[in-house]
Amino acid sequence: MLNDKIEKQYYKLALFDRKLKESIVEKHFKDNSLNINSILCQKGLKADHFDFEQIYSKYVESQYDIICLYNFEILFRPEYRFDLLSFIKEKSKTQKIAIIWPGEIQKDQVIYSRPGRPDYYTHKIDNYLVYKDE
Repeated sequence: MLNDKIEKQYYKLALFDRKLKESIVEKHFKDNSLNINSILCQKGLKADHFDFEQIYSKYVESQYDIICLYNFEILFRPEYRFDLLSFIKEKSKTQKIAIIWPGEIQKDQVIYSRPGRPDYYTHKIDNYLVYKDE
């Protein structure tokens, strides 16, 4: 079972290719998934009032044993200066987290956007479970 695989990791974090979103969310996380962009839009949060750590604490940390986060592209906006995976990696030491990655998953890193663009983001994959659509 997926939940058990995630639980056994030091970082209780699984990254899923965006092409797997429909099947993964529906099959494993139907009641434990969170559309980050939707929450931010519903709350009318703007760049100058944005604090993802506070949002995570309020909507995720205390409510779920395992959570699947998706549609979080807004977090890559340069004005937020937020390192999403470093934050999630730290949280995944104590909470099981699945992420539907909106960009590209390579052998040793994840990528969002393209080099030279303001929202370009890369992060080394560090002992996470990775599921790609190949």
